[in-house]
Amino acid sequence: MIKAIALLSGGIDSALAAWIIKQQNIEIEALNFVSVFCRSACGGACLHRPIEVALRLGIPLKTLNFTEETLQAVKAPKYGYARNMAPCIDCRISMLKKAVEYMTKTGASFLITGEVVLQNSSAQNSAVLELIERESGTEGLILRPLSAKLLKPTLSEINGWVDREKLLAVHGNSRVQQTALAEEYGLQNLSDSQSGCLLADDTFAGKVKDLVKHNELNLNNAHLLKFGRHFRLNPFVKIVVSKNETEDDILKTFSEDGDAVIEITAKTKTVAVVKGLFTNQDLNMAAAITAQFAEARENSGLSADIRLKGYPGKDKTIAISAGEELVLEEMKID
Repeated sequence: MIKAIALLSGGIDSALAAWIIKQQNIEIEALNFVSVFCRSACGGACLHRPIEVALRLGIPLKTLNFTEETLQAVKAPKYGYARNMAPCIDCRISMLKKAVEYMTKTGASFLITGEVVLQNSSAQNSAVLELIERESGTEGLILRPLSAKLLKPTLSEINGWVDREKLLAVHGNSRVQQTALAEEYGLQNLSDSQSGCLLADDTFAGKVKDLVKHNELNLNNAHLLKFGRHFRLNPFVKIVVSKNETEDDILKTFSEDGDAVIEITAKTKTVAVVKGLFTNQDLNMAAAITAQFAEARENSGLSADIRLKGYPGKDKTIAISAGEELVLEEMKID
């Protein structure tokens, strides 16, 4: 039996694409990609829906992490950003390179995606789809069942593995046809998954842009973007302040050697991580900022415990001077 690898995001388009080809007696294995920029703390939200969809389709699911490729694309996208800080074309190329490697490894003959022509004008017009295939080394290997009749026949159609007449000619942003098909196939309640990438989110993208601008984007810092309140003290120093007790521990976990971890205990504990080339003056400023988010908002009498991670014996406690609240909006990163 001919086997195909279906890229499964968990949305309605990729689910329908896999289902349509499964009905042609093709063995299907689903492939899902996750990265640090999935819309959840640990990538969970990116995984739950694909797992659910794969179960409903009755096909196995393999998950691959492509965080490193995404980080490199965000830092220097060859084809620019699509929306906010999302380098969609570069990411798609990296994704398909890994997909074709997996296809070869597992003995599959072609790839399936849920891409729809002109659904996203910047990344899903015919010219861009062809560019992505050339750059990823997947020319002729990608079958897009929802829009196949609007595109050149692929190897799977030319070789007779797939009946082109049973494929579709869907195009544009409307999902009316997909919704109707999902109901017909018993795949209701599937949503568009495009919002799963945080790089397209306005607020999150602002934080990513700040890291790229200051050459600070790495895996640890990318994880931290999902938590806390972020402030830029100066071009060399950044502070992240926890919002709740759970984030206290998370910020400590993602702090690195050379970072300063600040703890202020009032009615509740508030934690901050200071990153960069900071001075004692910067630490005093960071402690004052952290104090503003402690429950005892009057700074008088508060003290801050400061630990320099990776430097045992350098811990210290400083008093926080009473005074007017700092104007934080100018330092806030968004």
